[in-house]
Formats: sequence, structure tokens, C-alpha cells
Amino acid sequence: MGDLVIFIALVGLIGAAGVALGMLAARQLGAWDDRRAAAGDAAPAAPGSGSARDVDPVVDGGDTVD
Repeated sequence: MGDLVIFIALVGLIGAAGVALGMLAARQLGAWDDRRAAAGDAAPAAPGSGSARDVDPVVDGGDTVD
């Protein structure tokens, strides 16, 4: 019976820590999302300047040409 109480206490502690870390991460992610959205309002970058400019969709797993 004592082992069960210890187990339940540990599960509760881990759950509470998970919720607390999730709340902290949500605040950081919310701030990151706001900064990213604000950066999206700026002038668009030049064509071909994104991270996908070197991706060939046919070679890299995109749609095939029939």
C-alpha cells in the first residue's frame, strides 16, 4: 500500500512539472509567434531568397511529372 502512495505521488509530481513546463513553453512560443507575425508584416524578401530556393520538388520527393 505504501508503494502505491509513493507511485501516485511521483506520477502527480511529474504531471505537475509537465504542466508547469508546458505553461512556460507556451509563453515563450506565444512571444515567438508574435515576433514572427510582426516580421511577416515587413516588406517581402527578394524572389528566391527563401530557404526552399535550392529544393527541386521532383528530386526531393514532390510531385512527379508524368
